[in-house]
Amino acid sequence: MTTPRMFHQASTLADGRILVTGGAGSLSAAPLASTEIYDPSTGIFMPMAPMLVAKREHAGLVLTC
Repeated sequence: MTTPRMFHQASTLADGRILVTGGAGSLSAAPLASTEIYDPSTGIFMPMAPMLVAKREHAGLVLTC
C-alpha cells in the first residue's frame, strides 16, 4: 500500500481491482481520509482522491446496477 494502515476497508470492484479506504496508521493514530486502488493484474497500488471525512473501522460495499 502507498499508506500503511489498519482498521481500513477493502472492497473488490466489478473489474477485479480493490478499493482500500480509510483506516489508521497505528492503534492510537487519527483516522485516515486517504484511499487507494490495488490492481492485482499489475500488483500496483495507486493513490486516489481522499474521502470527505476520515474514517476507521467503517463498513464499505460495492453497489451493482
